[in-house]
Amino acid sequence: MANRCAAVALSLSIIKIPAGQRGGALIGVTHLGSEQRVIDPLRKLGTSHLVLVAEPSLLAGRIIRTPEDLALLPTISMGEHMDRDRWDLVSAAGEERSHVHAPRLCCEDLGMLRRGALAGLGVALLPEDSCVDDVRRGALVHVLPQWSTPEGTVYLVFTTTRGMLPSVRAFIDHFAEAFSVMRGRGRLLVPDQKEKSPAAAFPNAATC
Repeated sequence: MANRCAAVALSLSIIKIPAGQRGGALIGVTHLGSEQRVIDPLRKLGTSHLVLVAEPSLLAGRIIRTPEDLALLPTISMGEHMDRDRWDLVSAAGEERSHVHAPRLCCEDLGMLRRGALAGLGVALLPEDSCVDDVRRGALVHVLPQWSTPEGTVYLVFTTTRGMLPSVRAFIDHFAEAFSVMRGRGRLLVPDQKEKSPAAAFPNAATC
């Protein structure tokens, strides 16, 4: 029987997917650390880092060598914490540092955050694959290239595998393939971290 067409509504935001919701229509992508437990069905897509980037003129006359030097620069950040935000970073040698700051722009739209960085509003912490092309063409500079967030595992999270429509399963397969292609473009920015990655597998999680 031919698959029905799937209607896709894309919302880029930070949300919690309700546990136990049925229907297979709610699909989201989450970036998880090893301390978080997963109770929804999921499909592992790959790994990801967040990296620090800025418009080149923002760094003019400033030498940024350590995470502490980020205090010299304005920041823009994902989320809603304009009064106080924190970036947890790890170096290629496994050293951990946190940068506490008051960003001049906060939002939950990754595209807007990237555009803010390109406009020179501040240093941004972005997924490496979302800004690798901007770094390669010189529109953004990779700030503190030896530092990034700890590696995390990216999952496609959905509500249930029971009674899943073929069109929904086909969309999940297509999304996973497209993500793999995208990750192939964006793995050049972050040096290998000598410390064991905190992105552990979840052996008890259901998979598609």
